[in-house]
Amino acid sequence: MPDGRVKHVHALAHATQDPSGNREFIGAVTDITERKTAEDNIRRLVEAGILGIFFANVDGRIVEANQAFLQLLQYDRQDLVSGRLRWADLTPAEWRERDERALTEFLETGVFQYEKEYFRKDGSRVPVLAGGARLQSPNQGVVYVLDLSEQKRAEEKIRMSESYLAEAQRLSHTGSWAWNPNPNQDIRYWSEECYRVLGFDPAGPLPQFEEFFQKIHPDDQAASRERFEKAIIDKADFELDYRIVHPDKGDRDIHVIGHAVLDRSGDLHEFVGTVIDITERKAAELKIRSSEAELRQMLTSRLNRLPYLDPVANVFMPTALRLDYVGLSLEEWLQTPGGFFRAGWFIHPDDRERAASAYSDGSRPESPLTSWSCGCRERMGVIVGFWFVIIRCTMTRDRLSVGMLRLPTLKIANGRKKKYEKRTSRSVKR
Repeated sequence: MPDGRVKHVHALAHATQDPSGNREFIGAVTDITERKTAEDNIRRLVEAGILGIFFANVDGRIVEANQAFLQLLQYDRQDLVSGRLRWADLTPAEWRERDERALTEFLETGVFQYEKEYFRKDGSRVPVLAGGARLQSPNQGVVYVLDLSEQKRAEEKIRMSESYLAEAQRLSHTGSWAWNPNPNQDIRYWSEECYRVLGFDPAGPLPQFEEFFQKIHPDDQAASRERFEKAIIDKADFELDYRIVHPDKGDRDIHVIGHAVLDRSGDLHEFVGTVIDITERKAAELKIRSSEAELRQMLTSRLNRLPYLDPVANVFMPTALRLDYVGLSLEEWLQTPGGFFRAGWFIHPDDRERAASAYSDGSRPESPLTSWSCGCRERMGVIVGFWFVIIRCTMTRDRLSVGMLRLPTLKIANGRKKKYEKRTSRSVKR
C-alpha cells in the first residue's frame, strides 16, 4: 500500500474464450487482511504454549494440537498423528454427561466453557478449564485448555485452613466477625462459631445489627451501645464484656474485641474482630476468688495459728497471728537463720531432733498422714513458754506443683511447762 501497510487479498479468477480464440480472465479480489491477522494471532497463541489448544471434530477426533496441550496430557506428536487422541476418550466417565451438554451448547451457540478433568497418558487426572468456539465448518472447532492444578491445590489449602480455623473456633468458643457501621450498621460476615456463640442459627442469613443487639442482656445494652458509638466516633479499636440471652443456654458472658479498619483517606471502613464465650472461665475465676477469700479468712483466723512449711522446713507465709502465737516479731523471725527446727525457735530443744526426723518422714509424697508429740513454743497472754502439743502433718501441693507441708492443728495437751517435762520424760523412757 502507498502508506507502507500490507494488505492481504484473496483472488479468484475464471478464464473465458471468445469465438476468435481470444482468452480473458474474469474474477474478484477479496480483502482478507482481518482474517489473516486473526489467523496470525491464533497461530502465535498456539505456538506460545501459554494455553493448551487443539482442533477437533464433533465426532470426537482431535485433528491438531499444540505442544502445550500434548505435554499437559503426557502425549507426543506421534500419538496425535496416529489418530489415537479423541477428546471423548480423554474424559473420565463422570464428566461425559457434562461434555454432552457442552457439545449441545456448542452446536446451538458456537461457543462453550466449563471446568472438567482429563486423563493423562499415565492414568492420572488433571483439572482444566476448557472453552471453545466453532470454526468455519459447523462440525469443527478450536478448544483451549487451561491447567487448573495450581489453583485447585491453592483452593484445597484454603479449605483445609478454613476447616482447621473453624475447629479451633469451635473448641475455644471463639467467633470472628466483620461489621460496617456506616451508614446502616450492616454485619458483613460471621463465622459459624460466631452464630453459635451469639445464639443464632449458622444455617440462617446474616442478622441485622439491631437483631443481634437485642440478644444482649437488657441490663448491658445501654453500656454496650455507648461503647460501640464511642468506637465509631473515635475510629478506634475497642474491647468490652456483655451478657447475651442465649435461646438454648440462658445468660452467657461474652468478651468482644474489635479492630478498626480505615481506608486510605482515614475514614472508618469497617470493624473486624472476635467474640468469645467466657461463661465457664468467669465461673472458674469466681470459684477461685471464693476459694482465695476462704483461704484468706482461714489464714487470718486465730484458730489457724500454725506456719506453712516447704519440704526443707523453711517457714513461709508467716502471718501476724502465727508470729503472735509463737511470741516472735516479724523482724525476729527474719533475722533468725535456719528452718522450722532451728535452735531456740518453735520446737523445744529436747524434741527438735525427733521432730525433724518425723517431719522428714512425713514430707515424702508417698507418706500417709503423720503425727507426733513434742513441746512447742506458744504465747499465753504475756507469758511465752513451751507447751506439750500434738502435731499432725499432711503432704499437699500448690498450683505450681511445689511440694509443701501444712501443719493444720495444734492441740494443747497440758498447760504447764513442768507437766510437759514429765510427759517428755515418760516419752523418752518408752
